[in-house]
Amino acid sequence: YTFKAWTPELAPVTGEATYTATFTETRIPFTLSDEDITVPAQSDYTLTVTGAEKPVWSSDNEAVATVDENGVVHALLYGTAIISVTDGETTLKCTVHVLFSDVTDSSKYYFKPIYWAAENGITVGYSSGKYIGMFGVDQNCERRQLMIFLWRFAGCPTKDKSGNAYGDAREMFNDLSGYSLTSATNQAIAWAYKEGITKGYTDGGFHPTAPIVRKDVVILLYRLMGKPAVTGTLNFSDCKDLNPNSDTYKAILWAYQNGITKGYSSGQYAGQFGSALNCQRQDVVTFLYRTNNLGEGA
Repeated sequence: YTFKAWTPELAPVTGEATYTATFTETRIPFTLSDEDITVPAQSDYTLTVTGAEKPVWSSDNEAVATVDENGVVHALLYGTAIISVTDGETTLKCTVHVLFSDVTDSSKYYFKPIYWAAENGITVGYSSGKYIGMFGVDQNCERRQLMIFLWRFAGCPTKDKSGNAYGDAREMFNDLSGYSLTSATNQAIAWAYKEGITKGYTDGGFHPTAPIVRKDVVILLYRLMGKPAVTGTLNFSDCKDLNPNSDTYKAILWAYQNGITKGYSSGQYAGQFGSALNCQRQDVVTFLYRTNNLGEGA
């Protein structure tokens, strides 16, 4: 405390008088250990304060990260949260960036594509279950997941160029009864079917949870981009028997010539595109990322 003044001001007196001494309280400003942190989902990080008497902690996005009374931040899911600590009339803040727990190495080829996809709402990763907090690296991409990625990439359209609604995918395929009209799966598949991007199977089903193979991914991307004209020859050893006039041949050639895929340069599949191999989730979004950046050599 610091002495401020007497009230009233001191003056000569001849009798009894009462004076009040006024003091001001001087608080030493408290400090917060971090202003900006990056942590993987499903992990903890401790923020510390120095000089605070009764710190009160809070998070502005508890779906992404929470904080307890001791300043321990619990990172939950991909996204951003602001952690605040208040003492008296002063509040300090720390921005918490939560990464997918399986996408933390920035040297990986898929690091930038995955976070590009997440930032643009193309993927949100897993928010529950066995893979909570993960993107799902090395997991096979399901057919319905690819449709959702493509649909979001296209801007989540609900009507065609004539203004007609795409309709209910359950009326187009016989194995989609579990997907409501407003679900992303239903809307994405209906859009892809009506726009001629996918055709489904001859048994009348779409096979939503079946893994999608690499050649089908580039075919769908090729159709999405309007089937641009291509010239040239494919040199992948697993493509030599393809009809040069087929969508498959043209799609793989287009993807290769535009740097969307390079095929395999080493290992078991060296010299191949990997046409019949299941396409993993990180490769799907990498193809999308490169499609979005055509000509940039991404």
